[in-house]
Amino acid sequence: MGFLTFIVRNVPGGDHTLQIQFASTDGRAARVSKVVLTVWYGPDPANENALRSLERIYRNQQRWDALIQTLERHDAKATFFIPALSGLIPPGQPKAVVAAGHELAIHSWIHELNSRLSHESERELAFRARDTLESLTGVRPVGMRTASWDFSPWTLSILREMGLLYDSSL
Repeated sequence: MGFLTFIVRNVPGGDHTLQIQFASTDGRAARVSKVVLTVWYGPDPANENALRSLERIYRNQQRWDALIQTLERHDAKATFFIPALSGLIPPGQPKAVVAAGHELAIHSWIHELNSRLSHESERELAFRARDTLESLTGVRPVGMRTASWDFSPWTLSILREMGLLYDSSL
């Protein structure tokens, strides 16, 4: 049985490096056929100023490219859950994920907490996220993972209304 390990290490200067390891339970190299990832490389208005967010977006774009190449080397497919606003910065990244044969799924609009939204706001942001990811890739997402696994009383009914096939939040 194989598993995937992501190790993020701090590097002098505040940057990070991402190391990806594929291994089996007995320590030998393993074949991993499917990986599920939540990737958020966009601005975090609650924790960062705009310049820091842009720096992080640039570094994470490079990590995405490295991650896609690593998955290709191991002939593994992944589901990438991303906030739709993050997909707009840079707009080519979601398309590159789909072009490499991976699934792109919804992870909110801007990592909002559904339990703090009105029904109308949650619905509007969920549909906006789906439509944005579809317009960036040409493929309508069929799955979702809510931000912080946060559900409101109407989250599931909105997901059903959107016609999604699955939710991986719970």
